[in-house]
Amino acid sequence: MPELPDVELCKEYFETTARDKRIQHVEVRDARVIKGISVPKLRQRLEKKRITSACRHGKHLLAHIEKDGFLVLHFGMTGFLQLVEKGEEQPRHTRVLFRFPAGGSLAYSCMRLLGKVSWTEDLHAYRAKERLGPDALGMDHAAFAEMLRESRGAVKPTLMDQSRIAGLGNIYTDEILFQSGVHPGVSSKKLSGNHIRKMHRALKRICTVAIRHKANPHDLPRGYLLPHRRKGAQCPRCGGNVKSASVGGRTAYFCSQCQKKL
Repeated sequence: MPELPDVELCKEYFETTARDKRIQHVEVRDARVIKGISVPKLRQRLEKKRITSACRHGKHLLAHIEKDGFLVLHFGMTGFLQLVEKGEEQPRHTRVLFRFPAGGSLAYSCMRLLGKVSWTEDLHAYRAKERLGPDALGMDHAAFAEMLRESRGAVKPTLMDQSRIAGLGNIYTDEILFQSGVHPGVSSKKLSGNHIRKMHRALKRICTVAIRHKANPHDLPRGYLLPHRRKGAQCPRCGGNVKSASVGGRTAYFCSQCQKKL
């Protein structure tokens, strides 16, 4: 599933391809991805309107539409955006096409139909409705520490709980915990202040580095777990074997030598 770095890259792509353009027509190929608004209402909100800016909150991309509100894009597990110039072939699983006056269009593709296209007039109301916590990159150390201390569960599912901290998923929580030397099954309440500081710094650093490297795990610096994130692979730090376990219903990959239980 696309996580914070992936969606940040989608936001950058959206701004490059669609910002300041006017939406001539919205072509809905599959209404199953339209959530919380009817297709006619969505068209009414978007058509003949200009896209003025875009922002991201957690795993959600929000595009401001002049004088009205926000187009909301969520990518599920397989969603992505692609600019389609006039005459070019559209992505196979295109669900919605945002057509521009000059002839090109922006395709929202989502093979497994787990993403959504929605609308909101108020970002704060949308966050409340979707039960989204603070954005992971915008969360300061004090808020991060308080969030962990309020949790009763293991640290990995806590970091993946979008109502507590928005943007992280299976992949980047494993990297944050690996870089911090924290076992994924450790209770959040048992984390020391030093561990929390390491985790917060790792979160900021890892997301920033992942965005810089276009979220390609094979381009990440040496010493990162992600290129070796499979059972039995060699730990990039100590040379031991990477293990896997189910933690709070989620599969975690970790090194039992580098990530000790507290």
